[in-house]
Amino acid sequence: MDSVAHLCESVFSGDTHPQSKSMEKTENEPDGSQKKPNTDFQSFWNYYYAKSEPESHHSDEVEGSHEGTETSKSAGTSAANNSLLSDKLMEKVIQMMIPMNVESSEIISQRLAVQSTRPSLSINSMSTNSTLLASRLSYTFQCIDAITIYFSWREPSYTLAILLVITHAVLRPELLLAFPCLYLITNVLIPHYLIRHPPDNSLKELLGRSPIPADGEPLRSYSIPKPVPQFSQEFLLNLTDLQNHQLDFVAVYDFIVWLTKDYLYFKDEAVSSLVFILLLSFSFYNAVVLPKVICLVWKYLPIKFFLIVFVWLSTLAFHPVVKNYLLNLIFDERTRIAVVSNNNRIETYLIRVLFHKETPTQETKEAEIFELQKLSAKTSIWEPVGFTNEVFTINNPTRRTTSHLLSTLVEGFNEFEDKNNDDDESENEDLDSDSDGEVAVMSHINNCSNLDEIDPPLGWKFDSKWVVDLHPTEWVSNRMIDDVVSVDTDEKWVYDAPIDSNSMYRRRRWVRMCRRETRR
Repeated sequence: MDSVAHLCESVFSGDTHPQSKSMEKTENEPDGSQKKPNTDFQSFWNYYYAKSEPESHHSDEVEGSHEGTETSKSAGTSAANNSLLSDKLMEKVIQMMIPMNVESSEIISQRLAVQSTRPSLSINSMSTNSTLLASRLSYTFQCIDAITIYFSWREPSYTLAILLVITHAVLRPELLLAFPCLYLITNVLIPHYLIRHPPDNSLKELLGRSPIPADGEPLRSYSIPKPVPQFSQEFLLNLTDLQNHQLDFVAVYDFIVWLTKDYLYFKDEAVSSLVFILLLSFSFYNAVVLPKVICLVWKYLPIKFFLIVFVWLSTLAFHPVVKNYLLNLIFDERTRIAVVSNNNRIETYLIRVLFHKETPTQETKEAEIFELQKLSAKTSIWEPVGFTNEVFTINNPTRRTTSHLLSTLVEGFNEFEDKNNDDDESENEDLDSDSDGEVAVMSHINNCSNLDEIDPPLGWKFDSKWVVDLHPTEWVSNRMIDDVVSVDTDEKWVYDAPIDSNSMYRRRRWVRMCRRETRR
């Protein structure tokens, strides 16, 4: 309410009604009470209009001819004053909402300097200009709809026809100058000639349409394109399209910002510096080397063939069947993992080569460790065994030599359970025996319970952190154990193949880069 009162006070500030003596008396009553002045819109409007009149008119008003002037006021003057009042109110609102003491940038200062030569912000002007623009955008939205139909394959014959036209234009570039002329003939001249010389409708029932225009004098007047009437269905369609296509600009703007936010604004100085070097090199290449390369490429490579193939393939990519397949492929989880992994490798390599302070000749290798887990036969839960340097598959020598020991222990446990089925202590003894057998098996392999306990090889030191290998099929194939394991590409675990055994294990590979220590 304070802001509204301040607005009204700023509008009415410095003005005193010539006939407000009685009001002043009521405002300065001896008891201190103030009556609210009569500031309804009609009174304010009469006062505002009286103030806007010239000085000579004002003197006549003082003499008592104010009523005659109001009756002779024209409709055009009233509309102009209404617009002036709206603009003044809008200006006051903007001054209250936007702080004027904010330091502006150089670009804002330049825009303000140019804007001073143009009309200021006006609600009426904005509404009028928007209406005029919307009434003349029919052809623009028709072109946008035609492009949408072309890429969406909604009418295959239309899309194929446009593709053939583009193919002819690529094969014969001189046709690019003939297409506009043909378009004007077929879409402007011929239709408007038929308006003045309409065909004979007597042949319409026989032929379906009569292609022969009327002879002799014109039967109708000429027709010039006009703006769409404001109260028509086409005008509403233009407004709707204007509303919806504004989001296209928003989407393109947001996409460009999202695409470049990590590379062009020094969010990561190393990456942005690399982009700067590449752009500078590419600019030099375009200015010096590219003209000579283009001559050779145009001479020895079939550029037209490549361009035609590109146009057809890019158009076919928007076909609903192909588009759905490509989108499913792009948004697949495996594709995302592959892209992220490759991007990280490329970025790590480029940063290490361009910005790393270490000597590039230093030897580096990849250390590996396997996280091993065992499936509990009683709880059906995967229990951690530890980290080991062995894959520990069925054909592993350590596992094969200990499998007989494990089978013997299990048979002894089963016999013991049958004899002491009703004894309360049999369950605890069974668990102890099972754990003893597991300890006996695991004692034959080197394992630890935590990654932090793993030391690098002698003479080496770690250069990165432990990460899970996201490509288990590769290391499984390299070790030629495909027939004894099954790979879960989602969770990156490698399971024992389904066999008749007393134990089931799974493992996954962890890797870490290490480099050779230098002595000084």
